[in-house]
Amino acid sequence: MTLNELNELYGTTKYLLGGGVLPLLAKALAERVDGAVILQPEGRDLHVFDAVGPVVPPSLPGAMDYLEGRFAAAAGGWRSLPLDEEGRALFSAPWSHVVLLGEGRHVVVVVLDREPDEAMGPLLEGADGLVRLWNRYRSLDEAERSLDSLAYLLYAVKSAFPSIFEPFPPDFLAAFLVDVLRESFGPERLTLLRDEGGEFRRVAGDEGPLPLRQGLFVARNLAPVPVPIEASHGESLGGENVARLGEAYSVVLPLFAGDRRFFYLLRWGSSPRPEGVHVLELMGGVTSKAMALNALREEREERIRELSAREFSLGALHRALLSLIRKESAESLLEELLDVFGEMTQSRRVLAVVHDRARGAYRLFGERRDGRVFPRDGSFWLAPEPLEVVDLPLSCPASSARALFSVLGLEAPPEEALPEEMDRLFLLVDGRSLLGYVALAPSVTGGDYGDGQNLETLAAASAVALSRCRLQER
Repeated sequence: MTLNELNELYGTTKYLLGGGVLPLLAKALAERVDGAVILQPEGRDLHVFDAVGPVVPPSLPGAMDYLEGRFAAAAGGWRSLPLDEEGRALFSAPWSHVVLLGEGRHVVVVVLDREPDEAMGPLLEGADGLVRLWNRYRSLDEAERSLDSLAYLLYAVKSAFPSIFEPFPPDFLAAFLVDVLRESFGPERLTLLRDEGGEFRRVAGDEGPLPLRQGLFVARNLAPVPVPIEASHGESLGGENVARLGEAYSVVLPLFAGDRRFFYLLRWGSSPRPEGVHVLELMGGVTSKAMALNALREEREERIRELSAREFSLGALHRALLSLIRKESAESLLEELLDVFGEMTQSRRVLAVVHDRARGAYRLFGERRDGRVFPRDGSFWLAPEPLEVVDLPLSCPASSARALFSVLGLEAPPEEALPEEMDRLFLLVDGRSLLGYVALAPSVTGGDYGDGQNLETLAAASAVALSRCRLQER
């Protein structure tokens, strides 16, 4: 074989593998028959590549369903069958026979105006072999492109994994995954939604329709698996969501992290390859695990902060109780009590009311404000001895105090002994004796007072210490 012949062979092969089989087939058929149509499938439809003779429509919707039913039992080489009544109505022309060349999704369909004879057999056999060779080449080419695409996706996933397992909060990690998905898959549209309980809020990505609370959008536990937005998945998505989301998106990926629920809505830039969907599922699964770990880490850190605050509060309570126990007089103890309550609660104002045996009544002892203790005076609730109480709570909201005192048979204390600004009362009870109470205004920080049990313990210990001081004074 000469160099020119070898070069011509290369050119011919390149032409055939590039799709030249069909033009050659059309030319050969034009020399042998009066009418023929060459068609190629696109999905479930057939589209005309070339035609000889009568004019035919450019496409035949749903024709592949008919052909697969007619040729279900045919196998091997080129296959020919006469058109039945349904086939003649489908192809809408006086055609006689249909021939299939090759197989699979790249099959070539030839419709003839007569039955193939012996003279046409070698032509169709050769065309069938060339179509199969061309299809094999296309399959290899598609496989190479698929592997290239998969290699890029895996590289993007590998690059993202170290960041995904960083100790980020779940909300930050969910937003980070938007960038990863956009870089990896290049979707036409990508939206991240967060379930806020009563509604969905767009956290990141493109604008788009919001789903209704149906199907997986209200489920409490779901695997992080991509779900195509198609009619076949209407039960999973909720029937109305298929119509609502179908035009804007192709697939939804749910991710749950504790009580946080995220939904990624994607519209593919091109038809997704199976390996792309698998990689998306892999990324969803890994990110879901990372979110769960980070949620546990957040919970652990919150518990540590709570324990640290509890430890600090217990330490402050211990020091306060030691200070109160060392007091020798009721006056100094009550002054210290106002200081301790003020420091531990950061209250804007603290009042102390105690029973005074000399007056035979309860009296306003003093108040603490602006970091200083000021003496006060004023008697009410005449009682020679402290009131006897049973099962009295150690604290209550100031708004409930008047009702509590009414149950004890007491009238409401005067305004100076329980101003409107007061938020909570801690009762000083020793055994069955109500020695008084401490009233607290809201904290200067605007938050709560801290550990309520510690403050109740402080009030109970203060009542015991106050009884001891008065007993020593007597």
